[in-house]
Amino acid sequence: MKILLCFVFVCLANNILFSQLDLGQIMKGPGFVGALPEIPEWSIDGQQIYYTKKFPDSIQTTYYCYALETGQTKVLTPEAWEARWVWNHGAGPLNYLRIQQQQLQCYDLKTNKVKSFPLFTNEFWNLQLLQQRNQVVFQQKHSIFKFDLTTGFAQPLVTYQKEVRQKDSQDGFSATELELFESVRKKQLQSTKLDEPYIFSLPFEPAGAFQVDPSARFVVLKHEIEQEGRLTEVPHFIASDAHVFNEKARSKVQNTEPAAHYYLHDIHDNSLEKLNFEHLTQMGSADRALFLHPLIFAQTKPLALCDIRSSDNKDRWIVCINLETQQIQELEHQHDSAWIGGPGISSWNMETGTLGWLKDAQSIYFQSEESGYSHLYTLDLQAKTKMALTSGNFEVHQVQLANDSSSFYLSTNLFHPGIRSFHQLDLKTLQFKAVLSDQGAYEVQLSPNEKQMVYRFSTSTQPWELFTCSLKNPKEQVQLTKSTTEVFRTYPWQKPEILSFKASDGVSVYARLYEPKADIKNGAAVLFVHGAGYLQNAHQYWSHYHREYMFHQLLIEK
Repeated sequence: MKILLCFVFVCLANNILFSQLDLGQIMKGPGFVGALPEIPEWSIDGQQIYYTKKFPDSIQTTYYCYALETGQTKVLTPEAWEARWVWNHGAGPLNYLRIQQQQLQCYDLKTNKVKSFPLFTNEFWNLQLLQQRNQVVFQQKHSIFKFDLTTGFAQPLVTYQKEVRQKDSQDGFSATELELFESVRKKQLQSTKLDEPYIFSLPFEPAGAFQVDPSARFVVLKHEIEQEGRLTEVPHFIASDAHVFNEKARSKVQNTEPAAHYYLHDIHDNSLEKLNFEHLTQMGSADRALFLHPLIFAQTKPLALCDIRSSDNKDRWIVCINLETQQIQELEHQHDSAWIGGPGISSWNMETGTLGWLKDAQSIYFQSEESGYSHLYTLDLQAKTKMALTSGNFEVHQVQLANDSSSFYLSTNLFHPGIRSFHQLDLKTLQFKAVLSDQGAYEVQLSPNEKQMVYRFSTSTQPWELFTCSLKNPKEQVQLTKSTTEVFRTYPWQKPEILSFKASDGVSVYARLYEPKADIKNGAAVLFVHGAGYLQNAHQYWSHYHREYMFHQLLIEK
């Protein structure tokens, strides 16, 4: 009897322990909550799902692979993780090619075998596909090479160098020597290398990745002008020798922004033209600082799309560039005196937004906040007609065009600003169908054939976990992970109420309301909104700032 009473007392004590929070548990973060799965990836054949976890007691990331056929999960070594082939929807056929371990590797989906071509260096990068079958280009420093996947033969296409001004001869002796002495002329001729690659001189130092059009005739080069700024110094007060030392850091934020220009090199004509954006709507000054996003080439015509942002975040232009004539057609101009940004538009100038060819060289799709909400639009280049595919008091957060271009897969907050649901939009009927719509948030990755999904899902009380299901039967999902700790799962987390109120300008502001339980109600409550322009944390899924959420739970215990 005494033993039984003792056992009951211990159980009750444990329940009390697990039902009460303390700051120590809250501050442990992942050590208390659990190691949550990161954004998953599909294998290139759609048979495996890869994901990672970062455990708080380990400095190493743990790698996982889930096999659809067996339903088994295994831990991968760092070497196996590095060797995996993953599917990137936007890459298309480039998914089957990569440069790795000093090799150009080609994946054969039919045989599941990899063909490798030795490159003998790690300096090659920036792999791009060409129109010509089995032809690719890649970059090494300031050189571009064309590679034949059938023969394994690499051909130098062009090498760029910044032109160096030759000093004029002061005395004319060099020209006289060359004219009078045959031995000097022979020596100069013998020093000429007949097998040198095509070298093209530029009036600037090209930056970043060179963009080669599918025909390999045009190369787009970026000239970046960095504004000079005085570096700051950050003092370090803790050091091995116990003395304070300073470290150089970025310069202070200032009004002068870096500027970029695009130049178009025509290899056939051996010409270089600066692309002129001065005529664009509300461009203002020809010297206005711009961010230029990578070009999106058409496959059947010498056309390219470009997303241009002003460095002051007031304007955005989408243009179509004719590579042969260098003519620039303005397709879309967006202006906001406060800030250009939002879902699918980006909140940072260097971040690309939703933009692509719907029908190659004929129509495009993009997102705009012209209605006050970020929605998906199409635009016909010939008719110059724009159509909104979505509309209403909600926003489109993520967009993926189906492989056959017959529909879009969208992540939206259609049902509530604090919910992220997943939809399919049919382009023929414009029917908007909810695929995943439970209260919470979904982060979805479609398999290569778009028949299967893997997604992270969370609610306001349940942290992120991984699930998979078919697109046809989304309710028949399989949970892949159970990541929270036993102590975390034992605690009776209270779901906050989501409410809204009108601000002084009439806009609805959302907040989370935490009220104590009925037996300890004392008229107090916690009303919370994060307050940042980009994040209110009043949503109905797991918070990035989860310590705040747990602290609110602690407050309502009091």
